[in-house]
Order: sequence, then C-alpha cells, then structure tokens
Amino acid sequence: MNNNANPAAGPVQHWVALLLGCTPVLTLLLRKGASVASFLLLLTALALWPRVRAAWAALPRLARWSVLAFALQAGFMLLLVAVRGDPLSIAEKPVRMLAAASALLLVLAVRPDARAFWGGCIAAAMTGLLFIGWERVTFGLDRPGGQLNPITYGDLALCLALVAAAALGAGLGRRWNALALGGALAGLAASLITGSRGGLLGLLLAAVVALVFAAGVRKRVAGGLLLAGSLAVGLAYVTPETGMRERLHEVVEDVQAYREGQVYTHIGMRFELWQAGATLAADHPLRGYTEAQRQQAMAALVQAGQLDARALSLPHLHNDALQALVLGGVPGLLLWLASLLVPAAFFVQSLDGRLRPGAQRAALALAGLFVVSAYLGFGLTEVIFWSVNASLCYALLVFICMGLVIITDDGQ
Repeated sequence: MNNNANPAAGPVQHWVALLLGCTPVLTLLLRKGASVASFLLLLTALALWPRVRAAWAALPRLARWSVLAFALQAGFMLLLVAVRGDPLSIAEKPVRMLAAASALLLVLAVRPDARAFWGGCIAAAMTGLLFIGWERVTFGLDRPGGQLNPITYGDLALCLALVAAAALGAGLGRRWNALALGGALAGLAASLITGSRGGLLGLLLAAVVALVFAAGVRKRVAGGLLLAGSLAVGLAYVTPETGMRERLHEVVEDVQAYREGQVYTHIGMRFELWQAGATLAADHPLRGYTEAQRQQAMAALVQAGQLDARALSLPHLHNDALQALVLGGVPGLLLWLASLLVPAAFFVQSLDGRLRPGAQRAALALAGLFVVSAYLGFGLTEVIFWSVNASLCYALLVFICMGLVIITDDGQ
C-alpha cells in the first residue's frame, strides 16, 4: 500500500510524478534522455525553491552523506582542473550527477505517488524490449543498441529490470505484480538481445544482495531473479537468433587465445588494459594521471613491449575502479567508491531485514540497492560511468529511490 500518496494531490504533485515516470523511459530510449529528465527535475526544483530548501532540513543523516559524497567527487574533479590542468570536461559528469540530487529534494518537498516511478521503470523495460527487438529484426543488427552504445543500452535495460523486480515486494496488487514481472523479464530480454555479457555480473550481484538483505521475501525476489535470469539466459543460449551462444563461447575462446599470445580479442584487450592500468597506478598511486599523461604512459608501455599497440585506440580501461584510480589516484578511487557505498549504506539501513510482502518502503530501498549493485557489477568489465546518460541514470535512480524511501511510511 502506498501511504505517501496525497489524496488531495494538486497539479505540482502530478507534474513531479509524471517526471519520475518519464525519467527511466527517456533515459533508455534517447541518447540525451537522462539529460532532459535531469534538466526538467532541476528546473522544477528551482521553481519550488522555498519548499526544496525546507526539504533539505528533513534529510536523514545517511541521505545527507550521500549528497556530500557526490559533492566531494565533483569538487575533487574541479580541483584537478584547477591544480593539475585537466580539461574542464572531466568535471562535467560529477557536477551533473550532483545536480541530480535535486530529484531527492523535489520528492521530499512534493511527496509524489511512488507508483509513478514503479510504472515508469516497468514501462521503460517493456518499451525498451520492443524497440531493441524491432531494431534487431528490421535491420538485422547483431548487437542493437538504439541510440546508445549496445553495452550501455543492455546495462541500463537490466538495471530497470531489477527495479521492476523489486516492485514485486511492494504490495501493489496482483495487476501491478504481473506488470512488474513482465517488466523484469522484458528488461532482462532486452539486455540479452544487445549481447552485453558484463551485465550478467550485475544480475548476479543483485541476486546476492537480495539473498543477504531482503530477509522477509528473499525467496520471492532473489529466487525469482535467479530463476528468471537462468531461464532467460538459457533460452537466449539455445535460440540462435539472439547471438548469445556465440557471445558466451567467445569468452572461452578469447581466454584461450590470450593464453596462446593472441591479445587482439574482446577479452584479451581487456586483460591488456587492466595490466597496463595496474602498472600506471603503481607508478603514481596518489596523484594519478591526466588523460594526456595516461595516453603518453601507455604509449611508453607499448614502446617497451609491455602493451599491445592496439590498446591505445581504446578510450578507457574497461574497469570503473581502475579508471578512477589511474586518473584520480587513491583519492579519486575512494571518492568514486563513496558515491556507491554511501547510498548503499542508506538503502541497507532502510531495509533493516524487514522486507516483507506489502512493505513498499523496503521495496524502494531494495530497488535502490539493486541499482548500486548493478552498477558495481557493470563496472567490473566496463567503464559504465564513461557515458553521460548512464552516469545521470545512476544518480537519478539513486536519488529518486532515496527520496521515495524517506517519504513512504508503511508501518515499519
């Protein structure tokens, strides 16, 4: 039952609810969809500034620390621009992610119906499957990705699938449960169609999170995730049209080829980049490198015969933690971790082992925890925060879930 809804809701509350519902849809289907959603939320927050400013005083401690974690990361990047001479562009994503905190304050100030957010994530996952399926069939693309990179599209679709799965514990009713299950399966299917293999790591971490923290309905949510995931992957594997069988076989073949000295494969180049990144981080663990310095250092590794020259054409290190460490040193890595772990701590505290059927507050906390764990999984083999759309999606989903958790009271 959604006890945060106001029966006398006015146009402002309806508008904010509409924004919450549109955010996941815009993010998945448009290249700059998250930017549009973030801009509209920020403008609305500024228009309601007195109420938003008052909402800040109502923030729980861990929610404040979460905003502070994003603020410190943005401030650190601006400091690198001022002190080390990095291009201003390195601060763009952290600053815009910090601005997404306006969604948190707006939710607290206006108290929209959480069902708008659930519905938006479910609709995004379903629409995303239709779009990516149409693109695959119509154009015959092996790895469709809509207006996004196929890996980014697959990861975001899977993230929304996990949020939809969390709605199963919210006690919204049978119709909502059917829609939530459909959204979870649709998002997972969309991710598989893109051929994104790294996304499966995010799914695995989310299942572990549900088993550890969702004590009340762990069989329903975690078991459902594992069963649905296994069935979907199995179905995709035996269906030639998905290309998943070839993609999974390719992993084994790439690893074997790398052992034989052939590094120019998808997996082999990742191994090369990770080794190079570890070498660079060991040389300058505190101050890190500017992007120009990183490229120069990697070119030196190529000249020394320690790195394949084709690695220089890749834009990043294919691992979020390593990317943060190399470019920002240990301080950059710690601040990046804080932007993930501090929100995770808020959601864990909100769960407190009490996720039971009908507990919407805890279901929202689980959704937020799924987002964090999914991004941690995505970042093991990819720099998911390289994309502005994916970066803003993370911040918006985290802050929206956080705000809805705070305003929702179902007797816990």
